[in-house]
Amino acid sequence: YELAAGVDATHLSQPQMATFQRHGAHLVKLRDEGVVIVGGHTNDMQHLRGLVIVKAKDVAAARALAAEDPGVQDGIMKVSVEPFTLAIPPR
Repeated sequence: YELAAGVDATHLSQPQMATFQRHGAHLVKLRDEGVVIVGGHTNDMQHLRGLVIVKAKDVAAARALAAEDPGVQDGIMKVSVEPFTLAIPPR
């Protein structure tokens, strides 16, 4: 995830803040359903980026999941979906 042009994470409007809260709740729900494996964001608030690894049957399914995200639907986030192969699993 990246912020859309013109969105400043350090100065969010009330509607943008509400969208961020819905975004987080959405990802927690997907985690609880076993879809989200792990997620997080960078600490640089001037260039905030997020990464979420999900279980999906294919790239199209992952893109559909991303399109359902409140941040994407409300236009304050843009998302890029890339296939990922776990090369070094956790111990």
